[in-house]
Amino acid sequence: MKNVLAMSKNLDILYTSLQGRYAKALFLEGEKNSCLSAITEDFTKLENLFFKNHHLKKLLSSSSLEKIVSNELWETVGKELSFCPSFLRFMQVVSNNARLKLINKIRYVYDIAYKQYTNTQDVVIYSTTEFSSIQRKKLEKLLAKFFTGKISVHYEIDEKLLAGIKISSGGTVIDASVVTQIRQLENFCKEKNLEGEYEN
Repeated sequence: MKNVLAMSKNLDILYTSLQGRYAKALFLEGEKNSCLSAITEDFTKLENLFFKNHHLKKLLSSSSLEKIVSNELWETVGKELSFCPSFLRFMQVVSNNARLKLINKIRYVYDIAYKQYTNTQDVVIYSTTEFSSIQRKKLEKLLAKFFTGKISVHYEIDEKLLAGIKISSGGTVIDASVVTQIRQLENFCKEKNLEGEYEN
């Protein structure tokens, strides 16, 4: 509950920014048309498209592009990627207002709003190697028991851990890495040495 309340306060502040106002408008439109999860998926489709095709992103971001041409291009993109109508209209507005450079920030605010709406917490698992699909399923099953509400699990490689894992969600950190265990052992040894000095 603490994470949800923190997100709520954060969201009110984020909504005051330009990208926040766009994200709020999209969220309200998605809520009205019951397509909030579809919009989340559409953001990912668009991100993947722009990652693969920088030229298309540059073209759609061009201020010299006429509104009619821009809208037609977005219609083609939307049809190809099966965008929901709300997201397609939104992208046309964003593009026509020359705000496409804000799309990642808009998505960031939208994601926070969506996670609050669905009571979903982000959980990041850091490890030195990739987990297999079976390992991921087992780990996510365990995490579902630990966290209240839904969780969205993300995996990141961090070679500094040496071995083991570190789990982070909001202000909660579960550190089972070898690095932390070594540090704890060092601290324990230092404390024992200090105790020995006082005894002598």
